[in-house]
Amino acid sequence: MKTKNYLILCLSILVGRNVFSQEVNTVQLPKPKRIIDMVEVNTGFSINYPNDHGWSDYIFNSSNSQTIDKLKSKSGYYFGIGIAHALGRRFELHGKFSFERREYSRSVTTLDVNGNVYGESFSDQKNDYLSFALIPMFFPFKSHRLHFFSGLSYAQINRSLNISTGLYIQGQSVGGVGGSVNTIDGANNVVDALVGIGYLFPFNNHFSCVLRMQGNYGLSYASSQNKQNTSINSLSLSLGIRYSR
Repeated sequence: MKTKNYLILCLSILVGRNVFSQEVNTVQLPKPKRIIDMVEVNTGFSINYPNDHGWSDYIFNSSNSQTIDKLKSKSGYYFGIGIAHALGRRFELHGKFSFERREYSRSVTTLDVNGNVYGESFSDQKNDYLSFALIPMFFPFKSHRLHFFSGLSYAQINRSLNISTGLYIQGQSVGGVGGSVNTIDGANNVVDALVGIGYLFPFNNHFSCVLRMQGNYGLSYASSQNKQNTSINSLSLSLGIRYSR
């Protein structure tokens, strides 16, 4: 009887060890949370819309309608790299570093007392920035392709040049083409609010093509010279490559 009980006890211990060993082997520990889930490289072009905040009207009125000062839009470009952290299935938080070229043109027309054109000058303003943007993104569908985003960017001025493209007196060119003036002293670091829409085109489980359209609204002045304050709004289109870990 004792021998039988001993055998039953040994068998129970062996079966219990086997079951416990199988349970341990099947337990999967949670994967450690990564800080960087995605990396992106983007490049694109932009249309810049300068806003003089009423300066042209002020000059026109204060000169007895004899000076017309206009700012006009021009194209620019940028390229950058970004990192992203997934906040669940539908949200991502992106940090983006980029180099940006923002340009716009300026024309000043002087009229004589009879309202005829006496003199005209034309110039291009070119500003280079190093910028950082913090951008939350929302993916409304399970396909995780279409997304919307908004955020803030801070751009530090790196170079600012005003390049003369023409000077005319009574319709005759008097030179001035190609001359440049360093306007870094009047240029400012800028803060923008941004909003946009994008779409992912997956290649495989890790790589995707990214197409985005983005609008920037200048919250601060890009330049402040001679009481003239100018901010820059822009609309941009970018193409990039996205790597997901």
